[in-house]
Amino acid sequence: MADLEKGVRKSAMSPKYLHTNSTSHTWPFSAIAELIDNAYDPDVAAKTLWIDVQFEKQELCLTFTDDGNGMKEEKLHKMLSFGFCEKVEINGHKPVGHYGNGFKSGSMRLGKDAIVFSKKDKTLSVGFLSQTYLCAINAETIMVPIVMWHSITHERQMTADSDASLAAIVKYSLFRSEADLLGEFDNINGPQGTRIIISKLRTDSTGNSEFDFKTDKYDILIPDDNVSTSNVGSYNGKSKYKKPDRQDDVPECDYSLRAYCSILYLRPKMRIIIRGKKVRTRLIAKSLRQTETDVYKPQLDSNAKPVKITIGFNTKKNHYGVMMYHRNRLIKAYERVGHQTKANEMGVGVVGIIECNYLQPTHNKQDFDYTKQYRACMKALGSKVNDYWNEMNGLKRQSAGTAAQASQGPVAESNLPDQTWVQCDRCLKWRKLADIHDPEILPDKWYCNMNTDPTFSSCSVDEEPEDSDDEDLRPSYDKTVKKQMEREKMEKCMRREEEKRQQKLEQERKIQEMERKLKRTQAQLQIKEREAQHKSRQLQAVVAGKVVVQNGVALRNDTPVYRQNMELNTQRLLTQIEEQRIEMERQQEQILSRHQQVPQVVQPGPANHPGTVSQPRPVNQPGTLNQPSTSRAADLKNILKRSSLSSLIAPLKKVKTDPDIIVLDNDTEPAVKRKCTNVNCTQTDPVEILTRVPDGNLTRLSALEQQQVLLQRTRELSELRRNVSQLLQVLVPELNLRDNDIDVDSSEIDELLKQVLQANTQS
Repeated sequence: MADLEKGVRKSAMSPKYLHTNSTSHTWPFSAIAELIDNAYDPDVAAKTLWIDVQFEKQELCLTFTDDGNGMKEEKLHKMLSFGFCEKVEINGHKPVGHYGNGFKSGSMRLGKDAIVFSKKDKTLSVGFLSQTYLCAINAETIMVPIVMWHSITHERQMTADSDASLAAIVKYSLFRSEADLLGEFDNINGPQGTRIIISKLRTDSTGNSEFDFKTDKYDILIPDDNVSTSNVGSYNGKSKYKKPDRQDDVPECDYSLRAYCSILYLRPKMRIIIRGKKVRTRLIAKSLRQTETDVYKPQLDSNAKPVKITIGFNTKKNHYGVMMYHRNRLIKAYERVGHQTKANEMGVGVVGIIECNYLQPTHNKQDFDYTKQYRACMKALGSKVNDYWNEMNGLKRQSAGTAAQASQGPVAESNLPDQTWVQCDRCLKWRKLADIHDPEILPDKWYCNMNTDPTFSSCSVDEEPEDSDDEDLRPSYDKTVKKQMEREKMEKCMRREEEKRQQKLEQERKIQEMERKLKRTQAQLQIKEREAQHKSRQLQAVVAGKVVVQNGVALRNDTPVYRQNMELNTQRLLTQIEEQRIEMERQQEQILSRHQQVPQVVQPGPANHPGTVSQPRPVNQPGTLNQPSTSRAADLKNILKRSSLSSLIAPLKKVKTDPDIIVLDNDTEPAVKRKCTNVNCTQTDPVEILTRVPDGNLTRLSALEQQQVLLQRTRELSELRRNVSQLLQVLVPELNLRDNDIDVDSSEIDELLKQVLQANTQS
């Protein structure tokens, strides 16, 4: 049954987690940096760290040896466990590690087994973290054998697990006996220190080590193999461990451990010796040319203090970007920002350096958490680098122009830094040299007494103070180009705003003009609407028979002229119709009386059938009724035509229809349509007309009713005319009457009435 603590099961950790945890380091130098950080942190405070490659028992191993404070059994056990971190700041020295996972992830990334030897206070301790051991015993959780001895007597301290731990270390490590383990402590110089040996180094699919130990005997490189892209361990013809970069000249720190260690710390306080040769560490913020400083106030964090940014040109032109540190430790190197992200020459060679202690690094300490603060910082860094580039290029163009005017040729650029700083190999203090030197030609071992400045020529003298990082930080240079660009931008904005204002005024003017036109149009529409309403009222009055204009003059029913004219016109028409009716009746009676005088001939019929009366056949006796002459037929036609309805229909034909008003003109000439000019006429006043006098009583009818009465009388007269014509056709066939002999047919009268009614309906 699983172990219990306070009645509750403990959480187990599978041995496979050692490999899983190590995969956070995709770049092998980040794993080595974890082991370097352990020696650098204030709890160890090593002065020197040796990194070497050697064979142990005919197996290639990586070794890390420091002269720090060392560890006892309890601290060693926490270092080999997960999540324990008791590092604190000491004398301004801030620890890098704070996750309690660096040694485990880093060592297991480099190899499968790691054995630790540590000296402290006359105690010798050995701890073993091994994937080989855990796999061999089929362990269900991670176990770390630890053994301790007295440093003088070499007597092993007996504990509950010391025997089992020693047996496990001897069996599964490179050291096959207790004496071999004790002999390894001789490689730790001094009374205290720590030595780490990593064996069974990781290899690629071909069995070769992921490191190149042969090209440079004083360095550890990441090989740039020429294997095909199909092989595991490479991409685009380059090793999969090398960081992808858009530069043609990849920074050396990407593939050289020596170059990487030289810039690993912003203010190095520890010597690093790789394969027997000291790394020439440098104060990167003091190794630039045309150096200037700027200030960034972190956003979204009111408690964060302003951060100083050092900007300058690198002595190696192709190595450029922003160097971002956290607690003195390099997190991101040559990160391009601003103009540097574009495919041009802008920003080339510019290096920015910032210590972002307010940001949170990721688990492998190779990046920062992608937070709002980080994005704001990157944006600000891009702006600062752009300002520096624009300013330096502006000054450079001015200097080149001045030199050209003096005919002295272009100004030559120096590849030397503005300052030369060197670290003493004895006291590890940094000294500023009075003269500028190329750091590459300085001796490998340099001491304070070699300084030409007598003030700082002794190891007992404190370091020269650096620039203070107080809250009153200000940029060290006047950004004239930026100010000029801002002025131009402001002027451009002002011009654009003025153009917008003018456009707005022009638009307002056009809108006002359109509004004025609209008002005029509305006024015109109102006038037309009033006219239309007036015409509509007139038309309604016309349809209702209330308005009549006769002979071009509007008549009112309350004027004598109107009543007199209407009575006369109506009476005249009625009289003409009555006279025509009487004349037609008289002619009909004459025709009938003449017809009775004509003898009738009885036609013999069939047997037992009465005879019929028929017209006598024409004979050769001219002038008789039996054979009417041509002149007589013509006379009859003329008599019939003299009774034409043309004189009665003519007034009706002259009835004009108009959308505005109806004009009734009884003259022979066409009526003239015009405005009312009678002073007594008001267009809006209702007007009635006098139409007919039936049975001697005067009756007032509308104009439409008057027309209907006239047409009805004419239709009756036409019917009488048609009856006379039919009678003549029966009595006198020789007349041979046709339809065109009748001047006006009832259909024409109906058509006239239809037009009048339709015109009034449309109005």
